[in-house]
Amino acid sequence: MNLKITHGTYPSGTEFFKLSGTLKTGKRIRENFPTEIEAIRQRNRLLSNNSISLEEDKQAEQAIHILKASGIQKSIIYAVQWFVKHYSENQNQDSLKVWVERFLQTKIDQNRSENTIIFMKTHLNHLLKTYGTEIKPNELNSEQLNLYIQNNSSKSQRYRILKGFFNYLCNNSKNTPKLKKPPLTIEENPFNYILKPDSTKQSETKIFNNEEIKKLIIESHKSDLLAYFILSIYSGLRPMAELQKLLRQENPWNYFDLNRNLIHVPREWEKTRRRVREIEIQPNLIEWLKYIKENNLMNLRVNHSRHFRIVKRKVLTGRKSKLPNISRHTFISHLLQIRDIDSVCFQCTTSHDMIRTHYFRLPTQSESKEFWSLTPEKLNLI
Repeated sequence: MNLKITHGTYPSGTEFFKLSGTLKTGKRIRENFPTEIEAIRQRNRLLSNNSISLEEDKQAEQAIHILKASGIQKSIIYAVQWFVKHYSENQNQDSLKVWVERFLQTKIDQNRSENTIIFMKTHLNHLLKTYGTEIKPNELNSEQLNLYIQNNSSKSQRYRILKGFFNYLCNNSKNTPKLKKPPLTIEENPFNYILKPDSTKQSETKIFNNEEIKKLIIESHKSDLLAYFILSIYSGLRPMAELQKLLRQENPWNYFDLNRNLIHVPREWEKTRRRVREIEIQPNLIEWLKYIKENNLMNLRVNHSRHFRIVKRKVLTGRKSKLPNISRHTFISHLLQIRDIDSVCFQCTTSHDMIRTHYFRLPTQSESKEFWSLTPEKLNLI
């Protein structure tokens, strides 16, 4: 078999490299290539009687470049063997959707709060929507997931939820019970190669000003939501996890100790579920509770927060009307003017870091004085 490469030029002036000769089978070869390296590759392929095509040869070279660029000190043979092994196992793997459902059920069995389950479900369902329900967990790599994390405004929250989920798949979760039979999904968490988003960046917490509070009190009274708003703005109860559960009780007044001026928050309502929480009732809230009780305004509604969003849209404009925890943030901001940070953290079950990161622009003393002085009598409701 005699194959040779000769250099030539087209009439247009473009260079080419001709591979010509005769194979052992008697077949004549005459092919032109734009580069000498491509001609050499084809000649070597024919001389070795290899079945690999020129295109496949190019792909193999690209694969080698990708492997080297990744920094992984393994050969292309090792990479292919690893892929064949795991891809063959992958055919029997459950889909990402199945593992998401198992993970959420595990969290429900752990008695995680309803709000936490909803929060996790939101982020994991978005992952399913992005990559499809039938994809297998080990088909997602760190590069894909990093891009997915960065293309979201809630980077830190999404990172935390998804890292925990993939730790569960590795059977290496600190907060989730070990699986009796570890899932044959992923050997290593891809989030080990993803930098944690910076969550220390200061962002100012939005709060209601006193004029907005007055308008919201009047409007919520008209909409039969006075108890909901007063308790959210003057107790700091979390709207979904705590306040709504309180108002759904058969007799919410059982959770108020008006002799000691305390609100009891059961451990199972509390976000961290570490202890029974007690909230100090401030003097103006005592006046509001008396007014609410006398007028039988502690009413039961299916979804207070949804109805209150309608009230906020009537009174407010811009982003404030869309912030679910703005009442609690308002309460904490004003409480910091009359209580030390340790007392605020203990009463509101929040951290010092959270306070220092987000509550760095507090209302003035005169604004706080007016805030704590708002009562039914001052607003001419009595």
